[in-house]
Amino acid sequence: MTDRTTPSTDPMSSDEPSPIALRFGPLADSLAQGWRQFQESAAATSAQRPPRAYLLLNGWDDNPYAQALEELAPNAAQARVAVVTPQFEYREDKGPCLIELPANWDQKPPPRPTGTPASSTAKRALEAPPPRKWSDPYPPPWARREAEKTVPETSPAPPASPELTEPPAEAPQPDALNLDDLSIGLAGAWLATQQRLAAQKFCAVLFAQADAKDIAAHLVRLGRQQLPPAGPTRQFPFQDARIQQRIWPVFTPEQHLIWLGPVAQWWALKQPWGPWSQADLLQIDPTQFSAAPEWFVATPPSPEQPRAHAAQGLKPETLFTPDQWKYAGQCPTGNRVWQQYAMQDIDPQRQPDGATMDRLISDGLRLGLSGANLQDYVWCSWQAGEAGLPRELDWREPRLAQLLQDILRQLREEPEASFADLFVEQLPMAR
Repeated sequence: MTDRTTPSTDPMSSDEPSPIALRFGPLADSLAQGWRQFQESAAATSAQRPPRAYLLLNGWDDNPYAQALEELAPNAAQARVAVVTPQFEYREDKGPCLIELPANWDQKPPPRPTGTPASSTAKRALEAPPPRKWSDPYPPPWARREAEKTVPETSPAPPASPELTEPPAEAPQPDALNLDDLSIGLAGAWLATQQRLAAQKFCAVLFAQADAKDIAAHLVRLGRQQLPPAGPTRQFPFQDARIQQRIWPVFTPEQHLIWLGPVAQWWALKQPWGPWSQADLLQIDPTQFSAAPEWFVATPPSPEQPRAHAAQGLKPETLFTPDQWKYAGQCPTGNRVWQQYAMQDIDPQRQPDGATMDRLISDGLRLGLSGANLQDYVWCSWQAGEAGLPRELDWREPRLAQLLQDILRQLREEPEASFADLFVEQLPMAR
């Protein structure tokens, strides 16, 4: 997020559009266009339920977007609604929260007069803010406005005794978040997505015709999944776009409907799922990644599509099949393997693509592997090498099939053993 009068991230920038504005302005524009289309659709269906746009953040404390919102949209920030799952009970600001975007957030700001210096809002928004608790009674100094300049002059009040003197109340500050602010916020969010394994504080923008408390109540249920079939309850990070986008293609339309609940559209930045270059691994400029930023938009199935969720007994807290739950829990595995390739500067063309990674992970899960051993299985199965064409091991070959069975047996007998160590140790004997 940036200064409301310029799209630049540089406080002393010229009037020329910055690289951030050129790269992420279209991304913000497409979100705004989607919002206007949703408004039109909502007006045509139900005037009783106004359309609303919400920002879904992963925690409020230590979140740079929270700091920016406290300045740019203080009323929306104060009215935020926490999604209080048992994991975050009594520490609400550590968990997900919903902030209703203020009016006109989808509008461009008025042009800044030539030569007027911009503030450093954007720079602060992309840096980690100092820790600050929601219980603090006063906003930080940079969030205060010069309210006295807008208050009409009145006759002076009679002096009060010192013990009765109170500090003058500050006038409420209007929310002034706009599309240029959002484009800068998206730059920081895109940087986190391209780092793949980094924490992501920006989660999604939700369009709905529902109150924030109703959406939060639905998300609480979604965040408490009962392990299939009829197992114990576990916390599920519904706010993590990486997990949502890996599991979404294997969900049925009924599961899509149950996930979204009162949400009509779930806009999240598209997460990378494919080869990783060393240049992108080391990149820290959000404008210089090889991939162009784009949205992943989750919507419910069309009304004409048959819905059998009621007959299947699906509920937000019992959404997954056993195989889907296992897969959702292993979503970081692929990016850790690609990270290893990138660290060794292996050409992306020699790395497995997204579909191959999906298949290798699924194969490893069927073998009962998880965690580091699943990661090792994927790494060992795809021989990138230094020369020649990459080669995937065919574990159906008799010698390799026997090798795999020996490794799995030893892992059962020695839970502390490593798939990769056993593979390297026994591979020469299998050739």
